[in-house]
Amino acid sequence: MDRKLTCFYILLYFSFFLLLTPLGVFNDWVPPAQHTGYYSATLIDSGDDAGYYAYLRSMFFDGDLDFANERKFFHAEGFTQTGYVANNWQMGQAILFFPFFLIGHFLAWLYNLSGGNIALDGFSAPYYLTTAIASGSCMFAGLILLHRLIEKFCSRQAAMVSTASLWLASPLIYFTFIRQRMAHTAEFFMATVLLWAWIENRNKKNWEGPALMGLAAGMLCLVRPINISFLALFFVDQLYLHFKDREGNSKEKLKEFSMRAAIFFSGFFIALLPQIISWNQLNGVPFPARSVGMAGQGIAGFSISSIWEKALRIFFSPQWGLVWSMPLALVGTLGLLLPSKKIEVLRYGLIAYLLSLISIVLLYPEDSVSYGKRHFISALPVFAIGLGLLWDKLGNRKAFKLAAFSGVLLCICMQYIMLVQYKIVLPYNHPEYTWEALSLTGKLLTERTDLLLRSSNWLTFLMADKDWDFNDKLFLIVFPLLQLTAVLGTAFIIAKSGNHLKERLAAFSGIALFIGLSTGVFLSTPSLSKEKIADRFKYRDLMKSGRELMQKGKFSSAFEGFESASLLEPELYQPKLNVGLTLQMDGKYRQAIPWFEKSLELAPDDALTLFNFGNTLSALGDLDRAESKIKKGLTYQPLSRKAHGFLGDLYMRKNEPQKALEKYLTLLSLNPEDGFAHAKLSMVYIVLNNQILGKHHLKKAIDFRGDPGMIKAIQEFYKTQKSN
Repeated sequence: MDRKLTCFYILLYFSFFLLLTPLGVFNDWVPPAQHTGYYSATLIDSGDDAGYYAYLRSMFFDGDLDFANERKFFHAEGFTQTGYVANNWQMGQAILFFPFFLIGHFLAWLYNLSGGNIALDGFSAPYYLTTAIASGSCMFAGLILLHRLIEKFCSRQAAMVSTASLWLASPLIYFTFIRQRMAHTAEFFMATVLLWAWIENRNKKNWEGPALMGLAAGMLCLVRPINISFLALFFVDQLYLHFKDREGNSKEKLKEFSMRAAIFFSGFFIALLPQIISWNQLNGVPFPARSVGMAGQGIAGFSISSIWEKALRIFFSPQWGLVWSMPLALVGTLGLLLPSKKIEVLRYGLIAYLLSLISIVLLYPEDSVSYGKRHFISALPVFAIGLGLLWDKLGNRKAFKLAAFSGVLLCICMQYIMLVQYKIVLPYNHPEYTWEALSLTGKLLTERTDLLLRSSNWLTFLMADKDWDFNDKLFLIVFPLLQLTAVLGTAFIIAKSGNHLKERLAAFSGIALFIGLSTGVFLSTPSLSKEKIADRFKYRDLMKSGRELMQKGKFSSAFEGFESASLLEPELYQPKLNVGLTLQMDGKYRQAIPWFEKSLELAPDDALTLFNFGNTLSALGDLDRAESKIKKGLTYQPLSRKAHGFLGDLYMRKNEPQKALEKYLTLLSLNPEDGFAHAKLSMVYIVLNNQILGKHHLKKAIDFRGDPGMIKAIQEFYKTQKSN
């Protein structure tokens, strides 16, 4: 690739980075309502995202894979028969992100060395930002490699159009910038690497060729197990080569085929070995228990009618049917099927892979509950090859190419329209998401143009007239510059090393890497004693029963259960937090304070602890300290409506109605139909002698069913005023 083309991809990528990446609420001058759609550069989902991230954080800081103390992981109490916490996600992403994670750790350490105060625990902004950059860099590397791969079969123009459009017109664009810590960018990158290794080595006679293919396939499954479908590509292609060669001794050919298959499978197993050890130690079985279980359910429930119905949903469902949400992928499939001498020898392997992937998706009883048909993201490089071939078939007919280019742009625009509305205008599980999102295009372009800039992106804050502190500089200057530097560095490394790859050295390095990782995982997951396993299950039962007792108002029994759980697992903050919550709900505020303090010693960034600690201090009349705790909690969870309400109530108690007004307005901005917020605003406006706005919000409070007691008190006030 020449410099102009590389610059095109850098400009394209970085433009969408600035346009789409939600930075979140990183400072108090940023209105919380400005951030929509939940995800941000430093906010990760406590399920999938935290499951992938836990491998990285736990291994680096704790030296183990015991996820019980992963305070951002929703499943941290999901103990298995081994006493460890089950993790349904894989470690491949963590391997790719590790160098960037180290940079984040170094930057945090450097900032603290200069007098700052950032937690060096993997849960603070530098770690999240650098791993977001890692995700984007993997994606960008995949783009560059895919373009170079397609140029082996197609013109440069075809490679550029197919590579860029399959990215921008697929769910991958969402996972590149909005939800970066899902594994799909790493999956796309590794799928491209595997295709490259396959095409370069498929019919070479040396051992390192199949070894590299096996290592790449294993690493791809280390990212997401569904990519085991790529095994079909290798074996069908090798069978094709075996039977195509009509010369030579059949026994020798069979021996060669068997040897290549054995080397490939050995490489595959070596790459997957760290995860196999992890599965065995964490889950008690050397395979992904949940995925295998779900696959078994799919096979057990197999029927022609159910498969046919699911196939129709995959392609034509108004929710995320491929025809509507990823039409270019289907066009790319057509390009693979049309006659072409350029990929004739590759066609059988590519088609076998696609059929294998579709079979897995059809048999798996669960659908992908997220943005788009994400199970097909690993197939995007294959679709791109077909799309490039189809583009070249248009030849030099300008009218046809103009029409085709218009169609490509239309598909990109359709994807963008769907993306900007996801979890903002429409819920993620809308049964007709694609149709509904596209039907709102006109309204979006005429009435809600503000939504075309996704959430709290960089461009939204560009013109902000504020004195920037450390957080502002980190998010608005350092983060974009680091991402741009990473993209430039990725392009440079690929340009310098792409044509000088020594296959034997790469194969040996890969084998050494995965054997080293396997050793590290084995040492990090020792078998727990029977006593420890029993304590873990007792802890889980105590926590479960304690929560049930707390909900029933049986606070004394709940207290005893949580206190016992705390003694069993003294390094976990959850039981200490729950003891504090139990005492708070029981009105024993002074006794609750030491437990909240103990919880914060273990989890200083836990917003729930800080909010309730502050609320407890407020109940005791320690208003200044209460304000400090709640404000600190808002730095970690700035969209908490409950916390903004707490602060508003606190300011009213401090006789600072103007500050209370700001908090209640913030509360209302997060939900304009919040009847309780309207009631509180009505009350504040009464204090501020603004009768007009007081009555306006009183009416809204009644309409939206706000606090009945407060509404009644305000109504009585107005009756008194009227009689006077």
